[in-house]
Amino acid sequence: MRSLLLVRSLLPAVLFPAVACGRVGFGGDAQDAHDAHDAHDAAPPTYVDAVLAHGPYAYYRLGDPQGTVARDSGGAQRDAVIISIDGTVVHGRAGALTADGDAALQLSALGNFGDGDAAYVRMSDVWPMWASDFTLEAFVRPLAPPPANWRHSLWVCENYANNGLRTGWNDNWFPMVWTDESGAAGQYVGAIAITPDAWNHLAIVRRADTIEIYANGVAAGAFAFDYVPPDPTARCAFGALNGMPSSADIDEAALYDRALQADELASHVTAWR
Repeated sequence: MRSLLLVRSLLPAVLFPAVACGRVGFGGDAQDAHDAHDAHDAAPPTYVDAVLAHGPYAYYRLGDPQGTVARDSGGAQRDAVIISIDGTVVHGRAGALTADGDAALQLSALGNFGDGDAAYVRMSDVWPMWASDFTLEAFVRPLAPPPANWRHSLWVCENYANNGLRTGWNDNWFPMVWTDESGAAGQYVGAIAITPDAWNHLAIVRRADTIEIYANGVAAGAFAFDYVPPDPTARCAFGALNGMPSSADIDEAALYDRALQADELASHVTAWR
């Protein structure tokens, strides 16, 4: 044993590298470079990752091939109900996220422009969130123009003529929020038009006393908000309802009980593209 120790003491130190606690003492630079390479090659977040990272109150991917339930993918199990009153509901439409193949939902009806038909996805337990800051976002692919001097609806939460709000786009394709049929007097029109027959990412943000409109991740307007928050009797949904016509594919509909920041919304669009 003594002879072995003596031999080791006489050999060059390079043959017996020091060992640090928790990490081998040789190859440190190479290991760091390997770790950096792995981080650089990590897959960027998907759109779904980006949405879930920001804690949606509810998130409806709308990819179910059939049925009357819109499942909440946000984890809180706030499933919604798909309702048609002589309207058109089509499952399995090609979705906005081509990379993952998840489908979209078509919702089309003429509302009071026709015979009062409707097609919408109703959320039954979300009315308290509308009294403070909130964010609404979804992909929309408009399939037909609104009738002249009408608007197509997207998100609606109101007790008609008493409280709430409507969102959608006008017959010039500009996104809107309006409260003048919901107990207040506001009409707010974004400055960036959406594109018919193409996927558009729309977001509406209430931040204190301001309403903000975003189209494809770009701020399209911010306005002082004249608004009476909806009460428990309000109907909260997206699609064609409360007499409003609409005709669109809708995908990845999410709502948040806080005001998302502009860079958070932009990160969703970046992950989409």
